[in-house]
Amino acid sequence: MSNSRPLTAILKEFLPKDSNFKLLHLQSCAKECKHLCQYSKKSPTKPSLTLKVKHFITLSDVDGTILMGIEIYIYLSIFSDHTDHHLFISKADTTGLKQLKSIQIKVGEIISSILKYLISKDIQEYIKDVKLNKEVEGEDKDNQVKITNKSDNETVNNLLRAVEKLKTPTINKSFYDSLIGKGGDIDHDKKKESIELPTNLVKIRISLFTRAEQQYLFPDSFKNEFKHNIDGRQLLSWWMKILNEVLESTKTKYTCKLAIPGADSEKDISNFHTSLTKYPNVIWSNGSIFSNEVNTEDLAIYNIPLFPDDPKGRFLEHLVVENRYKTTSTKQFWEELGIRQEFRLGNLVGIIGCDSEILSFNQTNQKDDEIMTLRDYKKVSNIIKSMTYTSIGDVNKMMNLEIPEVLKDLGYNHKIIAITGNKVKVANNLSSTSNSSDKRVPVVNNLNGMIKRRKK
Repeated sequence: MSNSRPLTAILKEFLPKDSNFKLLHLQSCAKECKHLCQYSKKSPTKPSLTLKVKHFITLSDVDGTILMGIEIYIYLSIFSDHTDHHLFISKADTTGLKQLKSIQIKVGEIISSILKYLISKDIQEYIKDVKLNKEVEGEDKDNQVKITNKSDNETVNNLLRAVEKLKTPTINKSFYDSLIGKGGDIDHDKKKESIELPTNLVKIRISLFTRAEQQYLFPDSFKNEFKHNIDGRQLLSWWMKILNEVLESTKTKYTCKLAIPGADSEKDISNFHTSLTKYPNVIWSNGSIFSNEVNTEDLAIYNIPLFPDDPKGRFLEHLVVENRYKTTSTKQFWEELGIRQEFRLGNLVGIIGCDSEILSFNQTNQKDDEIMTLRDYKKVSNIIKSMTYTSIGDVNKMMNLEIPEVLKDLGYNHKIIAITGNKVKVANNLSSTSNSSDKRVPVVNNLNGMIKRRKK
């Protein structure tokens, strides 16, 4: 299992023939982070190391107008007998600045192409020049906060320290950044090392949280004429269809689970996946890939992963603060999660997880894009994500002048790549479409609900 085709070669097949576009693909270097799940000291299966890589991808037209973007985090958890290759789909969005239907672009096809590329990417490319932790004397002073009822779970201890720290009049911002729910990045001094995977076996996992919002990546884009809002049910169905077709194309066996906290019945949940096209290698059912179906009384603290901007993680923090983490089972966790306010506001929320069978991978000679330091990645992506997306002129100026200049100053010369489409255009003879419908294009622009709306 590996992929030797660059992303540009894959995308051009889904872009209109002879039309020109620009692809910006930012990829951070692999960096050591906290494990996604917590492990007791007695756990027989615990990863020796977890690495995190960030991908931020935008597609623009030839003028530099950003049409859409997506951010995906890759987690590599290295166990003694295999490696978990975990894709977390963080945020995806369109700008609404252009009518995508008129330029023959289907958002679903672009998203699917990116996912296929990342799923089949050679994970050996990620582990070159890994940033590992290096203990620095005096660096971790906040962790010296004394706590009572110390646990063998380090996340629990961190949260207990947070409770004690909040009682003090002065709180260092770096302390907050070290807590769970902040993205899992470890900001101590780093040193580069090469990692050797123990085996060539890999398990692919995909996680996604959906909630319909006005915007995700591009501030104020909801004000644009071609931004098409959909509700939570439509959004969840759209994402499930994409994942279903993406995983089918891999010809690998996947077990996929859907949870809808607060759903009225199991049938309401199963209706979403029973309506999908049936594929023999993609099996859907209700539940979570992070629940132990054999023993639902296992503690949630050891089964629930912690992703950035994750409502599950916030609830886990809540349990620790209430000192209920030692008694709350995974089953009880999911039941209580459904009655929390963010799941009871009339906007359906879906939690999707997909697990592959254990696969073997072969190293390829794939030449990767320029890898960025995490600091450079954040600097460039934050410029794009802080832009106000109501003026095409301002966006074009940013993409044609500011971003190239910043990339050049940072030493990256090949991040913005020109693409010429190769997909045959469909004749535009939609005579049955009324003029009034032209302004309401049925293209899904709001793609994911993992980011808080920007404060005005």
